[in-house]
Amino acid sequence: MTALCRSASLRLFQPDSSTVELADRIGCSLLTAAVLESRNLAAADERAPSLPDASGVESARESLFLDAKIPFEDLMEELSLGENAAEAADRWRSLKTLGRVLVYGDYDADGVSSAALALEL
Repeated sequence: MTALCRSASLRLFQPDSSTVELADRIGCSLLTAAVLESRNLAAADERAPSLPDASGVESARESLFLDAKIPFEDLMEELSLGENAAEAADRWRSLKTLGRVLVYGDYDADGVSSAALALEL
């Protein structure tokens, strides 16, 4: 059975000015900026974790994780997919046409993340 609720009882996400500024500065979505802020990973200010040089941590984080100029292959360089990975890669490359692919992900964090990644590939 589907539960219904009135729109007046919904709380919609409204980013504050620091979230908008962070999203503009590092070129990410408002949701990503809000998550970074909620984890105290966003800025070198009073909300940042007590680290020796929070601005250095911030700039490193931005360049490593949010820079779209990093090639996907470089990110995957150290990833080990097991002993059959080379065989699977060879089979994938040998396919003449890929055809249609169904991507299914469940609704937990890893399911949504892996489905989003699969759609981007």
